[in-house]
Amino acid sequence: MTVTALNALQPITADDATRQAAYKIQQNQALLAIAILTALTASETSAAPTLGEAGQAVGTLCAEAQFYAAVASELTAKAIAAAANLQDLGAEQTKLLLAASALKGTDKGLQYKALALYAKFRYETAAQTAASKLTRLTKAANSLSRYAGALTATETVTGTLTAPAAGTPAQTNGHKTHTTEFTVKAANQIACSNFKIDGKALDGANLELAKINQIKVSGTDLIKQAVSKATLTMTWHAANDAEISTAIATGTQAGGKITLGATSPAANDYILLALGTTKQQYSAPAPSNLGQETDNPRHCAQLSDDNDDTAIPDANYLHTTLCMAMATKETIPKIDTLSGKDLSADDNFLSIYAAVTGSSEAEADLSNAQAKQALEKRVKSSYKEENSAFKTAFFSNLDAMPIKYRDSGKAQDSTVGQLASDNKAFVAIGYFERPQTKATINSPEPDVKTDATEKKEQKKDGVNKTTTNTTGSNSFLINKVPLWLAFFLR
Repeated sequence: MTVTALNALQPITADDATRQAAYKIQQNQALLAIAILTALTASETSAAPTLGEAGQAVGTLCAEAQFYAAVASELTAKAIAAAANLQDLGAEQTKLLLAASALKGTDKGLQYKALALYAKFRYETAAQTAASKLTRLTKAANSLSRYAGALTATETVTGTLTAPAAGTPAQTNGHKTHTTEFTVKAANQIACSNFKIDGKALDGANLELAKINQIKVSGTDLIKQAVSKATLTMTWHAANDAEISTAIATGTQAGGKITLGATSPAANDYILLALGTTKQQYSAPAPSNLGQETDNPRHCAQLSDDNDDTAIPDANYLHTTLCMAMATKETIPKIDTLSGKDLSADDNFLSIYAAVTGSSEAEADLSNAQAKQALEKRVKSSYKEENSAFKTAFFSNLDAMPIKYRDSGKAQDSTVGQLASDNKAFVAIGYFERPQTKATINSPEPDVKTDATEKKEQKKDGVNKTTTNTTGSNSFLINKVPLWLAFFLR
């Protein structure tokens, strides 16, 4: 589906009622888009610093690894949901466009038309930030997963080095030099194997992702130095295997220098070597701010080019990528979750509704409190104040709405839901928007009532009542307003 870029929209002037309404739509669209685009890096004020329940519980290496694996899973789920949300907005837009076209010429058709234009506006607004949002969420999820894996591997490696097995000494010619080969034992199991990458923190603690503005992260220091020291134990034995003296060589000795506290060795005396390692002790890291400021946790630092997407990310990279992911806004909900009350509170919809219904300049002037209140009242009346009533009136039977149209000259019977799912929606819309010539008079029409039909029925019932014409004179807007709006204001 083609998305019209905001900066590509043609400027229009507000020299009459409908132009004024359309001008306000474009102006509001630009302002909202700017707000959303800048919101990705905007700071947010938060109360007290918080790690969340799971973040607070980080106190062991495995708990830290599991915490970041869980956060990564949650961010991945958010990225998937964001992509699905964009698809849902697009599908909703298509269905509303179909209903508006099929009911063209009726008051209900105008109401659907306003919803369809509003749905398109929301879809394009979401599309503006979708790519950036998905990039930020997936980048953070990937970096946290790599970090969690590196921590786990570190714990496993140190476990294998703590109990080495001595090999058989090898003797060189002349009995002057001896070498000993040590074979490292494999660990009994992978460290931190008691948890799975299933999006859950240690012991089922609540992640509380939305609350997090601080984290505990060890960084790469522990990964770079998994072993704190290696101890070589040297035991001097007499020929009869009786121990003579013991010396320990540590890092405090000069390189290669070994000092034994015993008298000169006798013939056939020997030295037995044993190597042991001590792993670096884990110390729970202190909490650190996710953003650059305590009271603005979503004010994120900039990523360093030389640290971008490294195999094992450092603490700064983790802070920044997670901060940027957390700064992304929640997805835009579908219109069917709203109500007439919600619609009346959005100036964007008020402007669209005023343009679609042919409101005068005075009626469409949102800067006039009285006019705005009157417009809000009309919207609430048309779309119902409560979500349940709004959904029943416009969405409950939307998928099942019958659509009769022609495709390649052949009459087709379908529904809104079916057309939206088989990529035939815009064929049907094109049919309904065709010029009304003699060649199309006998074409099948949608199974809906027109204004003329309603008037006949009203007279038949003895009620001399007519439907007010709210279509206005909008055809001249085609070359002035954004193309997607002009198309539906005819």
